[in-house]
Amino acid sequence: MADATTGTSDEQDAASHLKALAKLMVERGFTALLVQAEDSPPLLRVTNPSASDLAEDVRCSLALGELCFMWSWERPIAPVRHVEPAAERIAYVLSPKSVL
Repeated sequence: MADATTGTSDEQDAASHLKALAKLMVERGFTALLVQAEDSPPLLRVTNPSASDLAEDVRCSLALGELCFMWSWERPIAPVRHVEPAAERIAYVLSPKSVL
């Protein structure tokens, strides 16, 4: 078990998954900042640099019977074992759409 200075092992596990997701988001041209406040679980703030109002705070939480990446509105994006599809979904949501 981790001590108070390093956080819980669950938080460390979530941070590890969020770091992997951050790497993929940066590769797709987004900014990704891991936020680890002392009294709350880690989150990944993903922003579209060409449209800064398109941003999302992604967390990890149990859903669908396993640890998942979660939208800010508490819906699962994808299980953490499916990091590539999660990155694709987030990129899709944070990309401006052309409207005719």
